[in-house]
Amino acid sequence: MRRSKERVLVVGGAGYIGSHVTLHLQRMGLAVAVADNLSTGRAEAVAALQQPGKREPSFFLTDVLSPARLEKTFAAFKPTTVVHLAGLKHVGQSFKDPDAYWRSNVGGLKNVLDALDAAECRRIIFSSSAAVYGEPRYLPLDEDHPTAPQSPYAETKLACEALLREWSGRSFENRQENRAVVLRYFNPVGYDPYLAFAPHIHEERAPALADAILDVACRRLLALTIFGTDYQTEDGTCLRDFVHVADVAAAHAGCIEFMGRGRDRFSIYNLGSGRGVTVLNFVRTFERISNFRVPLHFLPRRKGDIARSWADISKVRREMGWEPKLQIEEICQTIGQLCPEPLIPRSANVDCQPTIWQPWGAVNAQ
Repeated sequence: MRRSKERVLVVGGAGYIGSHVTLHLQRMGLAVAVADNLSTGRAEAVAALQQPGKREPSFFLTDVLSPARLEKTFAAFKPTTVVHLAGLKHVGQSFKDPDAYWRSNVGGLKNVLDALDAAECRRIIFSSSAAVYGEPRYLPLDEDHPTAPQSPYAETKLACEALLREWSGRSFENRQENRAVVLRYFNPVGYDPYLAFAPHIHEERAPALADAILDVACRRLLALTIFGTDYQTEDGTCLRDFVHVADVAAAHAGCIEFMGRGRDRFSIYNLGSGRGVTVLNFVRTFERISNFRVPLHFLPRRKGDIARSWADISKVRREMGWEPKLQIEEICQTIGQLCPEPLIPRSANVDCQPTIWQPWGAVNAQ
């Protein structure tokens, strides 16, 4: 990769995944800028990325729903590649306010693509979701699996993919070609040790499983809430494909190099571990590694949640040479290491189904 010429704009770069992507690209020596409206991302993320002796990422307070601000950002930074991670991300919330999801996710992407065109930037990497597959017809899920989104959130992600497919088909008089890579995330979890602030950059309404476990371990939550115990899995909790966020960040760097080789103009890849683990199994692994017992609070399953899902990652391994390096055990180790105080082991006979306990908030454990 000719790194000196690469200029990468990370839209949504102050969020959880975005900050890890920015950090990884920065460590590679690329010129990186973060564009974020800080509605869910945090300014602390950008500050933490300003490492002594390293290229500091430029920061632009930008909203994807403001075409004028986007155009100014693109004109100022002049990116060669855009990584687009901004948008609304919660399945349950999308049922309550679907219009907001269509406006932010689909409308926001349209504005970003217009800004790319105006700046003559021809490459974009887009964060999609395995939610576009819906209920699996077979497992593991490969990229050719039929799509059948079961939530407004997933519908917006699939609509964004269609926009990118159309955009990537355009040609120009100077023979430049648009290129788009869609990354369908499964369940990114964990943290880079450098980003110790990471647990605090999630939206407080629905933290991810790793954040929720950390909050319980650090006594910020009384118990971990798990939605659904009647799924057709080994322990009744839903089964997911958990992939370390550092591996996800590395995949974005691989995409930049891949696009630079001038291959397919539109590509879709799964990003997962290729292994399914139940939510309860994940919790038990953390308990075993940390010697900390996690109190659990069970609630009925939520609308739109899938029972079982894990990725076939053979395509991204074959075409980009990417595969995850970190396993569940290493993910759980990073969770425990981020607690500001040593974990206090709980007694083995603690009731792990404290139905009389009331968590401070409904925790998204899926």
